[in-house]
Formats: sequence, structure tokens, C-alpha cells
Amino acid sequence: MGAFRNSIAGLGLAAMLALSGSAYASDSITVEVTLADKGAEAGVSDGHGMTMTGTGEPTMSVAVAPGEVKAGEIKLNVTNSSKDTVHEFVVAKVDDITKPLPYKDAEHEVDEDKMSNIGEIEDIEAGKSGSVVFDLKPGTYMLYCNIAGHYASGMWAILKVTE
Repeated sequence: MGAFRNSIAGLGLAAMLALSGSAYASDSITVEVTLADKGAEAGVSDGHGMTMTGTGEPTMSVAVAPGEVKAGEIKLNVTNSSKDTVHEFVVAKVDDITKPLPYKDAEHEVDEDKMSNIGEIEDIEAGKSGSVVFDLKPGTYMLYCNIAGHYASGMWAILKVTE
């Protein structure tokens, strides 16, 4: 019975990864991603979707380790370290990191329709984790949360993929 249950769970994971446009490979490079925030009551809104601490620092972040990997099958292990906030995880290829991302001011979020999104994991509950595998080509990738106000509150990081 246990083997059957494990097979069904494995099929569910395979289906989730297939829907995200990727397939799991045991020899993939692993990148650890942590989605973090300083808590629901730590920040003060500036009225434009940006939340800052009293010291002017962003209240949210994305940490990536390592920040540079070789091209190929990349497994992203994503952990939402928040105690009370749902986050999402979006991967997008960017050509020039000095240019601002297309942003919908009224919604306080990145305009994903104008991005080269590779895929995402939606609604990662506080304290939960998820993984996804992509075949990434050389380039620069933006890893960000696109829940309203989160990107503007500092919830993004860069992953460089080399030859």
C-alpha cells in the first residue's frame, strides 16, 4: 500500500512539473531560494505599493544560493520563511537588469503579460516549500514575488546562468 501511495504522489509531482513547462531530472543543479518578510506588522506603506521598515529598508526579500549556475536543468527549491504571509515565486528572463520591469501601478504588481516568464509557483503558504525544474539557457533571470506590493517591497533577486 505504501509503494502505491508513493507512486501516486510521484505522479502528482510529475504532473505539476509538466504543467510548469519542466521535467524533473535527478542530475539537475539545485538552487535554494528563500522568500522572506519581516512580518505583517513590520512595515509602513508609502501609498504606492512599497512597504518599508522604519529605517527605510525593504520589508521583503528573495535570497538565492548560489546566485550563479551553469546552463541546463536547474532545480529551484523555494521556501516561504514567512510566519504569516503567502508569497508566490515567478521566474522571468530579463535582457537588461538596469531597466525597470513593466509595472502596473494601479495593481501594484509587475505586468507579467509584458515579461518573458519561464514559470511560477503560486500561493506558497507561510512556512511551506515547493520545487520546480527548468531547462535554463545562459542569461539573466529575475526571481520575484508578484503578489500586490511584494515586488516593490524588495521581493526579488537575480539568478545568472552561464555557459
